[in-house]
Amino acid sequence: MINDGYWRLELFFQRCIISFWCFINQCFYSSHNEHRISRGILYSAVIVRKMIEDDKDVHSAARQYKMIEPNLVAMRYKVPVWMVPFIGESEVVGYRFVASNYDYSNAKNVKYDLNIICNKIIHSSLWSIVYEDKRVNSIAFSSDKEKTTEAYVVRIKDWLDMLKHVSEEWA
Repeated sequence: MINDGYWRLELFFQRCIISFWCFINQCFYSSHNEHRISRGILYSAVIVRKMIEDDKDVHSAARQYKMIEPNLVAMRYKVPVWMVPFIGESEVVGYRFVASNYDYSNAKNVKYDLNIICNKIIHSSLWSIVYEDKRVNSIAFSSDKEKTTEAYVVRIKDWLDMLKHVSEEWA
Protein backbone atom coordinates (compact mmCIF):
# COMPACT_ATOMS: atom_id res chain seq x y z
CA MET A 1 0.00 0.00 0.00
CA ILE A 2 2.80 2.42 0.81
CA ASN A 3 3.69 2.95 -2.84
CA ASP A 4 0.10 2.70 -4.05
CA GLY A 5 -0.73 5.77 -6.13
CA TYR A 6 -4.41 5.52 -5.22
CA TRP A 7 -3.75 6.44 -1.59
CA ARG A 8 -1.56 9.37 -2.57
CA LEU A 9 -4.33 10.50 -4.88
CA GLU A 10 -6.86 10.06 -2.07
CA LEU A 11 -4.74 12.30 0.21
CA PHE A 12 -4.65 14.89 -2.57
CA PHE A 13 -8.47 14.73 -2.83
CA GLN A 14 -8.85 15.06 0.93
CA ARG A 15 -6.62 18.14 0.87
CA CYS A 16 -8.85 19.65 -1.81
CA ILE A 17 -12.06 18.68 0.01
CA ILE A 18 -10.90 20.16 3.33
CA SER A 19 -9.79 23.39 1.61
CA PHE A 20 -13.04 23.63 -0.36
CA TRP A 21 -15.32 23.16 2.63
CA CYS A 22 -13.29 25.62 4.73
CA PHE A 23 -13.80 28.22 1.99
CA ILE A 24 -17.52 27.42 1.59
CA ASN A 25 -17.99 27.53 5.36
CA GLN A 26 -16.67 31.09 5.61
CA CYS A 27 -19.28 32.16 3.03
CA PHE A 28 -22.22 30.03 4.18
CA TYR A 29 -21.89 28.48 7.62
CA SER A 30 -23.66 25.16 8.17
CA SER A 31 -23.15 22.10 10.33
CA HIS A 32 -22.90 20.09 7.09
CA ASN A 33 -19.78 22.08 6.13
CA GLU A 34 -18.24 21.34 9.54
CA HIS A 35 -19.10 17.68 9.08
CA ARG A 36 -17.33 17.57 5.70
CA ILE A 37 -14.21 19.25 7.14
CA SER A 38 -14.17 16.87 10.11
CA ARG A 39 -14.70 13.86 7.86
CA GLY A 40 -11.83 14.91 5.58
CA ILE A 41 -9.45 15.34 8.50
CA LEU A 42 -10.42 12.06 10.14
CA TYR A 43 -10.25 10.08 6.89
CA SER A 44 -6.87 11.57 5.95
CA ALA A 45 -5.55 10.73 9.46
CA VAL A 46 -6.58 7.09 8.94
CA ILE A 47 -4.85 6.95 5.54
CA VAL A 48 -1.63 8.52 6.86
CA ARG A 49 -1.54 6.19 9.86
CA LYS A 50 -2.02 3.19 7.57
CA MET A 51 0.85 4.39 5.40
CA ILE A 52 3.06 4.69 8.48
CA GLU A 53 2.14 1.17 9.60
CA ASP A 54 2.92 -0.17 6.14
CA ASP A 55 6.26 1.62 6.20
CA LYS A 56 7.14 -0.27 9.39
CA ASP A 57 6.25 -3.54 7.65
CA VAL A 58 8.43 -2.60 4.66
CA HIS A 59 11.41 -1.95 6.96
CA SER A 60 10.84 -5.23 8.77
CA ALA A 61 10.70 -7.20 5.51
CA ALA A 62 13.74 -5.38 4.12
CA ARG A 63 15.80 -6.30 7.21
CA GLN A 64 14.59 -9.89 7.08
CA TYR A 65 15.63 -10.35 3.44
CA LYS A 66 18.72 -8.09 3.70
CA MET A 67 17.38 -5.56 1.22
CA ILE A 68 17.96 -1.81 1.12
CA GLU A 69 15.50 -0.05 3.42
CA PRO A 70 13.61 2.96 2.05
CA ASN A 71 14.23 6.23 3.84
CA LEU A 72 11.00 8.19 3.81
CA VAL A 73 11.32 11.57 5.49
CA ALA A 74 7.54 11.79 6.02
CA MET A 75 7.83 9.13 8.70
CA ARG A 76 9.75 11.66 10.81
CA TYR A 77 7.42 14.57 10.04
CA LYS A 78 6.53 16.62 13.12
CA VAL A 79 3.09 18.19 13.32
CA PRO A 80 2.86 21.56 15.13
CA VAL A 81 0.26 21.24 17.88
CA TRP A 82 -1.02 23.48 20.66
CA MET A 83 -1.48 21.64 23.96
CA VAL A 84 -4.21 23.43 25.91
CA PRO A 85 -4.60 22.68 29.64
CA PHE A 86 -8.00 21.75 31.07
CA ILE A 87 -9.44 24.19 33.66
CA GLY A 88 -13.08 23.11 33.81
CA GLU A 89 -14.83 20.81 36.24
CA SER A 90 -14.28 17.17 35.35
CA GLU A 91 -17.83 16.23 36.40
CA VAL A 92 -19.38 18.29 33.60
CA VAL A 93 -17.21 17.03 30.75
CA GLY A 94 -19.52 15.24 28.38
CA TYR A 95 -19.21 14.23 24.78
CA ARG A 96 -19.00 17.71 23.33
CA PHE A 97 -15.92 19.90 23.19
CA VAL A 98 -16.51 23.05 25.28
CA ALA A 99 -13.85 25.69 24.65
CA SER A 100 -14.41 27.40 28.01
CA ASN A 101 -13.14 24.25 29.77
CA TYR A 102 -9.65 24.90 28.43
CA ASP A 103 -7.12 27.66 29.13
CA TYR A 104 -5.94 28.91 25.75
CA SER A 105 -3.77 31.61 27.34
CA ASN A 106 -1.47 28.88 28.75
CA ALA A 107 -1.32 26.77 25.60
CA LYS A 108 2.07 25.27 24.75
CA ASN A 109 3.26 24.96 21.17
CA VAL A 110 4.89 21.55 20.66
CA LYS A 111 5.63 19.24 17.75
CA TYR A 112 4.41 15.66 17.75
CA ASP A 113 5.37 12.75 15.54
CA LEU A 114 2.91 12.24 12.72
CA ASN A 115 1.91 8.78 13.95
CA ILE A 116 1.10 10.07 17.44
CA ILE A 117 -1.06 12.94 16.23
CA CYS A 118 -2.94 10.71 13.76
CA ASN A 119 -3.67 8.28 16.60
CA LYS A 120 -4.86 11.13 18.82
CA ILE A 121 -7.21 12.35 16.09
CA ILE A 122 -8.54 8.88 15.31
CA HIS A 123 -9.17 8.04 18.96
CA SER A 124 -10.47 11.43 20.07
CA SER A 125 -13.77 11.54 21.92
CA LEU A 126 -14.09 15.33 21.98
CA TRP A 127 -13.86 17.14 18.67
CA SER A 128 -14.54 20.67 17.50
CA ILE A 129 -13.87 23.00 14.62
CA VAL A 130 -12.26 26.22 15.89
CA TYR A 131 -13.07 29.56 14.27
CA GLU A 132 -11.12 32.78 14.10
CA ASP A 133 -12.74 35.86 12.53
CA LYS A 134 -15.59 33.70 11.16
CA ARG A 135 -13.11 31.44 9.36
CA VAL A 136 -12.24 27.86 10.11
CA ASN A 137 -8.83 28.06 11.73
CA SER A 138 -8.12 24.74 13.40
CA ILE A 139 -9.45 21.56 14.95
CA ALA A 140 -9.48 20.87 18.67
CA PHE A 141 -9.65 17.33 19.99
CA SER A 142 -9.00 15.26 23.06
CA SER A 143 -9.13 11.58 23.91
CA ASP A 144 -11.44 10.10 26.49
CA LYS A 145 -8.49 9.64 28.87
CA GLU A 146 -7.06 13.14 28.41
CA LYS A 147 -10.24 15.22 28.18
CA THR A 148 -9.88 16.37 31.80
CA THR A 149 -6.17 17.18 31.51
CA GLU A 150 -5.57 18.73 28.09
CA ALA A 151 -6.79 19.22 24.55
CA TYR A 152 -4.84 19.42 21.32
CA VAL A 153 -5.31 22.04 18.64
CA VAL A 154 -3.97 21.68 15.10
CA ARG A 155 -4.29 24.49 12.60
CA ILE A 156 -6.00 23.48 9.37
CA LYS A 157 -3.13 25.04 7.41
CA ASP A 158 -0.61 22.85 9.24
CA TRP A 159 -2.73 19.76 8.57
CA LEU A 160 -2.99 20.59 4.86
CA ASP A 161 0.78 21.23 4.70
CA MET A 162 1.40 17.82 6.27
CA LEU A 163 -0.93 16.11 3.76
CA LYS A 164 0.90 17.81 0.89
CA HIS A 165 4.27 16.78 2.27
CA VAL A 166 3.27 13.16 2.87
CA SER A 167 1.42 12.65 -0.42
CA GLU A 168 4.23 14.17 -2.49
CA GLU A 169 6.97 12.14 -0.83
CA TRP A 170 5.32 8.89 -1.84
CA ALA A 171 5.08 10.09 -5.44
